[in-house]
Amino acid sequence: ADTQMLHVDNSGGTPGQRLHGNPMFVGRALSLFGLEFIALAVGMVKGALDEYEQLITTRTTHRPPIVLRSHDPDYQRWYGHARAKVDTAEAAMFSAADQYMEACRRQVEDGIAFDVEEDLRLQSITRESVRLCWDALQEYVFRTAGSSAAHDGQRMQRIWRDMSMVWGHLASVIGDWAARGMATEHFAVESEGSGPRNV
Repeated sequence: ADTQMLHVDNSGGTPGQRLHGNPMFVGRALSLFGLEFIALAVGMVKGALDEYEQLITTRTTHRPPIVLRSHDPDYQRWYGHARAKVDTAEAAMFSAADQYMEACRRQVEDGIAFDVEEDLRLQSITRESVRLCWDALQEYVFRTAGSSAAHDGQRMQRIWRDMSMVWGHLASVIGDWAARGMATEHFAVESEGSGPRNV
């Protein structure tokens, strides 16, 4: 009842790992939660880019020269920036997932602890990846998609609303808490206020 989820002792393995014989079941919670969030975020923003592509290849600009938006240098740049950010987030997601599985394997097979610092480090990668997705959506896609895309019930509006929930969750105090916790774990100091070693 008094256990903090970041400090569950997994050094001797876990019931799930023993039952299934799979190192994944010795993993830590916070980085796994972050991996779930980034998978959702990447999928949502890829969906928003699909919607954006549909919009800019079928609608024209509002000011001369009147051309398809996909032929306009501004829309091309906005799409390119957004695509680069979500592609980078996806690459970081796959890398973090590989590192998570490797940390689980090392603990089971090599006896190298998957510790709190590693958990917070991987969670921080996922948080920064979600930030890239949020920036792609907010700064480039949603802002330039046009007001009709923001109406209730429109696909773009639903994606923006759902992504706002993900971003609000990870960008809230948990982001600063986890970043500070990673540093206090690394330097082996007690954090002041709420942190992984003092909640």
